[in-house]
Amino acid sequence: MSYGQLVRTQYLWKYFAEQEFRNAIRRVLNHGESVHQLQRTIHPFAIGSKRGRSRGEQRAISGSLALLSNLVM
Repeated sequence: MSYGQLVRTQYLWKYFAEQEFRNAIRRVLNHGESVHQLQRTIHPFAIGSKRGRSRGEQRAISGSLALLSNLVM
């Protein structure tokens, strides 16, 4: 058995066995989804490279969005 399978098995066992662990995972996932919802509210349009943007420009736009969302939070 590889190390990755062992780690995944351990995670799944803990997830199914411990309610507190499931609640912690759910809380983190809900927080992440809330952040994404806030970012979609701030900038409802996709940030894609279809309009000829370079990676640097995409990074700048993404960083600006992250900064704005952190200011709001």
